[in-house]
Amino acid sequence: FVIIKEDSGHAKAVDLGSGIQDRFTHMWRIGETECLCQAQGGIYVHTGHAVSVEEVNQFLDRAITKAVSQGPGQVVVYDAELNEEYVREKTIALGLKNAVEEGRVNVRYRPTFDSEKGFFTRAEFYMRIFIEGIGDVGYEEFLPIAEDSGQVKEIEYFALREVCKLIERLVHLGVEFESIALPVSALLFLQEDFVDNVSAAKAEYNIPDGKLALEVGEGMLTTAYFYVNIAMQELSAIGVELILNDFGTGYSGISSILELPISVLKLERMFVWQLETNDRAGNLIEGLVHIAHRLGLKIIAEGVETENQVELLDAYNCSYRQGFYYAPTVNSERLINILGIPGTAAAFEINEEKKNAPARRS
Repeated sequence: FVIIKEDSGHAKAVDLGSGIQDRFTHMWRIGETECLCQAQGGIYVHTGHAVSVEEVNQFLDRAITKAVSQGPGQVVVYDAELNEEYVREKTIALGLKNAVEEGRVNVRYRPTFDSEKGFFTRAEFYMRIFIEGIGDVGYEEFLPIAEDSGQVKEIEYFALREVCKLIERLVHLGVEFESIALPVSALLFLQEDFVDNVSAAKAEYNIPDGKLALEVGEGMLTTAYFYVNIAMQELSAIGVELILNDFGTGYSGISSILELPISVLKLERMFVWQLETNDRAGNLIEGLVHIAHRLGLKIIAEGVETENQVELLDAYNCSYRQGFYYAPTVNSERLINILGIPGTAAAFEINEEKKNAPARRS
């Protein structure tokens, strides 16, 4: 529902929004039935930012999205901070055009350590793109923007080729590794020709079965489960390893991993970060690890950063770890040098990398 008020400033608009929200704190009676409804509100006070009705709608959508993220019964005003985010996203969307052709892409990988074997056995693709006026923008920020702007296919298929090239090189060099993973956009995963394109790339680069992994977010399973299931079955049939990301966040339910051909689970990093501040997080991780092992699945803890987290993960028998404690993101050459190298050699390589890395999470 949209309310348009003329000659109403910021204060009056907020009062109106608050008054509407107050009404939703009470029961609605319809016949003999009492109903409790919730609503979120977004307010845009025209200050000259918007030049069209479409932009006004976008501003209101942003305000409502933020209100939803803050919980029920919230009213958010589209302000300078939200407008700054809007301008940033527009700049990134424009900067994504021709980024691959112009060489503004920085390909990286997140190595995964296997504590049982004592060396890095896996890696996950990561990418930054240089945007004029902003600088390097990471995968997690630009990918949703690429989806909204219709540029995700070009970027993701570039990423697929890069991963396949690396796997082909690793196999040729005889490097010991399990797989290299590519996080996949939900939009791309649901394209009719996606499985065919993956199969073609796998054949072009002579990728052995099990070496290419595709990583899907758990939230994808709730939006298009039927189509995702079909695509996963087809990908598994052609020898692609499937990884379920954000496992344990509760979107899909445990039953999904019983029906889908998933072989690897990734624990959401917030669970790992809460290990040192919330005793219940440890019980949850221990339970999820136990479930994964009983089902014959590998499980990766991401976001590992401290010695204490490592000790707790040892106690919970979670052997696969990813995070800055073990390695920052690395380029392909560095990854080739550290994969499959046991013991102190790999530790020395990574410690040197950590000394030279900026003091931030990558």
